[in-house]
Amino acid sequence: MKKIFYEHSTLKKGDLIYIEDKDFHHLSNVLRVKKGDSFVIGDLENNEFIGVIENINKNQIVFSLKDYHYREEIKYPEITLFFSILKGDKNEDVIQKCTELGVSNFVPVITKNSIVKVDEDSASKKVQKWNVIARESSMQCGGKKIPKIQPILKFEDISTYGDTKLKIFGLIEKNKKTLLSVLKDYSDIDKIFLFVGPEGDFSHDEIEHLKKNNWIGTKFVSNVLKSDTASIFLCSSILFYYGRAI
Repeated sequence: MKKIFYEHSTLKKGDLIYIEDKDFHHLSNVLRVKKGDSFVIGDLENNEFIGVIENINKNQIVFSLKDYHYREEIKYPEITLFFSILKGDKNEDVIQKCTELGVSNFVPVITKNSIVKVDEDSASKKVQKWNVIARESSMQCGGKKIPKIQPILKFEDISTYGDTKLKIFGLIEKNKKTLLSVLKDYSDIDKIFLFVGPEGDFSHDEIEHLKKNNWIGTKFVSNVLKSDTASIFLCSSILFYYGRAI
């Protein structure tokens, strides 16, 4: 069953909601919905309901919330993905695919070897665009909540985002610690920070800074992965290991 998000209020069974603007356009012109069609409706508190279309007006679709929507929840860690800003559409690909996998938060970072340089104005526009992509991807995959794209950070400011017990970053250089060996030491964890660097890898100073701040460096596979591929691979591996994909 397809899903849409209604982010204006907390909902309850029996409510009528009115879909307008971009979501109205998507439902009426892309999906070509009709009266009686059912959707999963998510609200501000991540509650989900079965909504049935009661009426379709010129600029508005009216849903009636018939019942709660129950899904089997598989407990897995909340993932925050730090990623070095990439060129072209690769950032969008990372956000789209990792949203589908279940990543909760994205933190774009400007590292020393980042090819793309952004100023304050372009940074704001990029984040706004990426939040739209995250929302659309959540609707497409039926995710329970929309991940948040955080403001772009400079590498030296990543500690301002917060902290957690397990923080993993990718290394191109050989490393004794494999991803699997690291995860085995953290069998019961509710939050993970992941950091994937730029195509040219982290600088030596950045690697040392991460290690001093309790980030664990590991080489994911024997091949050298592109940054966008590495983000998708890493998130997939984490979620599979902790039971998301089983």
